[in-house]
Amino acid sequence: MSRFKNITEIEKDRFLRSPSQGAEPIPPPQGSETDFLHPPMVEGEILESFIGMRDSLRNLAKDRPLRVIGVTSSREAEGKTRIATGLALAFAMDPRRRVLLVDGNLRAPAVAALFRLSPSPGLTDLILDDLPLEQAVQQLADFPLFVLASGRSNLTPAEILSFPRFARRMAEIREAFDVTIVDTSAVKKCMDFELFSKHLDGTVLVLESDKTQLTLVQETKARIEAAGVPILGVTLNRVHNQIPASLNQRFGLD
Repeated sequence: MSRFKNITEIEKDRFLRSPSQGAEPIPPPQGSETDFLHPPMVEGEILESFIGMRDSLRNLAKDRPLRVIGVTSSREAEGKTRIATGLALAFAMDPRRRVLLVDGNLRAPAVAALFRLSPSPGLTDLILDDLPLEQAVQQLADFPLFVLASGRSNLTPAEILSFPRFARRMAEIREAFDVTIVDTSAVKKCMDFELFSKHLDGTVLVLESDKTQLTLVQETKARIEAAGVPILGVTLNRVHNQIPASLNQRFGLD
């Protein structure tokens, strides 16, 4: 389950603390990270969470263009691929819009495996081989969502994303799709996010509840802002019922 808030609210949120500060350990969620993809893809309370995130972003889009949205995190394994996927599925529920999910995490790609799609061709093929967009993009068989996998290459992600052709292909994607959700690398890990940031209209920051320390959140926020990318919102991932009701009320999570 996820909660979608803005960055200033998250900075004040006292349940983002390290175990050394006295937080009770939270058991890992039951099931796998892909359980939420069972037919009809996303449903129930999880679906409502993603629809709420989508609608919040749509409201923001009334004041600024939001055609290419990044989804990132402070560090790896905070669930950003799960959030990016669910958000893309929520946008794709509108048949009037062409929606693309891009696996921009070239160091640890996961989107293709999530949907049991081929990892190549993909983004690297667009950049390095100038492959036509329609040949690189895959469409889900039972849902109106397009997916651009990571592709394969022996070059480092930084080298690939530094190619001049990368900007042209991202501009082509912007024109071909109404909404593009990009699962990027974690901000702290490398410079990949900064290279992608020039092509994003904004980003959603994913934090793992009770795991991501406040100091790391602040550092991540500073790096994203330094890259010139607006933080559109923050989603608290893996929120459990152990959160006190008083905190839910305080931050409007009821």
